[in-house]
Amino acid sequence: MPFARAVRASLCVAAAVAAAGLLAAVPASAHTPSLKSGCVDGNAVLTVGLTRYDGRRSNSVTVADNGRAVEDRPFRESFHKSYSEPGTVEHVFTVTVRAWDDPRWARGWSFSRTLTVPACVTPPTTTTTTTVPVTTTTPVTTTTPIETTTTVTTTTTTTTTPLTFDWPTTQRKAAVVPAANDRGLPDTGANVTVPLVLGVLLLSGGVVVLFVLRRRLRR
Repeated sequence: MPFARAVRASLCVAAAVAAAGLLAAVPASAHTPSLKSGCVDGNAVLTVGLTRYDGRRSNSVTVADNGRAVEDRPFRESFHKSYSEPGTVEHVFTVTVRAWDDPRWARGWSFSRTLTVPACVTPPTTTTTTTVPVTTTTPVTTTTPIETTTTVTTTTTTTTTPLTFDWPTTQRKAAVVPAANDRGLPDTGANVTVPLVLGVLLLSGGVVVLFVLRRRLRR
């Protein structure tokens, strides 16, 4: 009986040691990180999966895209999330995980990894149209007024009414009455009327001509 008890005690101790070893070995194999990156439908996609971490304390995960922080949060046993960014440019994703039970980053549970996704699509070509304003110069036509000088010539027409003289068609013979003292003179038969009329006409014509000449000289 004492021997049997000793054997049972030994078996119990061995079982306890084996169980403790198994419990100590489980966390070492349970921390399972999974990181995937690539192009999906023209976008750069990163998928982060962290499973079976020791949740007795808080762990943390951070994600950066081209130096820009897109995730920074604590987690317990697991974390799973996908990130999608436009695929027109290259993306450099940096994933950092800090496990509380790997403070010195010696076991691989705490790590920092970089994943690069090249540009998935070619960016559309942007055509820039520059409109240069065209200045149209309209020539200015200057109209110089033409001065028209109209010379009005006033013509004064002087109408000279011709003088009409009634010449006697029948010469009258002067009746000479002999005077008492002239009875002794001979009767020659001479007529003095015609010379007298001619003298009067010449004198009147001279006066008219003189008047017309003075009038023209005054203008």
